[in-house]
Amino acid sequence: AALVRGVDLGGVTVEDCSAYKDFIADVPVSWQSRANVPRRTAGWAPFRGPLTPRSQQLAITVVRAWFSWLVE
Repeated sequence: AALVRGVDLGGVTVEDCSAYKDFIADVPVSWQSRANVPRRTAGWAPFRGPLTPRSQQLAITVVRAWFSWLVE
């Protein structure tokens, strides 16, 4: 949210959450490593390719649990 949408954690909205779901459903190529590249080197990106539906669901589950924990 901070990097892409310029929103800090306290300002996350439903629209930001929807944008996150769209993001993980179609990870931009610029966020995907083209090869097995070590972290913090040229060509590295946080994703190795598009996320499977199962990985997308896991990401949503983790974020949902994290927000629930923060609320508690």
